[in-house]
Amino acid sequence: MKKGKVGGCTGGGVKSGTVGSKAKFHDATNCDILLGGTPGPHPPTGTITTKWNNGQTSTGPVTLNPVPGQPTQTHLTGTVASGLFAGMHLDATISFTPKTGDCLTTDLSAVTFQQVSNLVIS
Repeated sequence: MKKGKVGGCTGGGVKSGTVGSKAKFHDATNCDILLGGTPGPHPPTGTITTKWNNGQTSTGPVTLNPVPGQPTQTHLTGTVASGLFAGMHLDATISFTPKTGDCLTTDLSAVTFQQVSNLVIS
């Protein structure tokens, strides 16, 4: 994920941020598995970095957990490891939509993300 936006923040001295993340799938997957809601036993993991409007940064490992009954959503959880909010837990649910035609006429090449629940850092 590149240049994701977080806005409307309250507390912690920030109002918005730009988010980037890289995730690794540990189990082989394809469109049928990904969009069918039948993930493997090992959810994807990665790192998320947020550059806040005050110039500070937060970075930490995350896990992308399936959302039961919602195959195009993922529940992102983790702990901020360094920077602003270090040691605090983060939690959000996001949805993803494949690029038009992907998984129908072509292989999956890209998805867009949209926030489903507020990002909570506590």
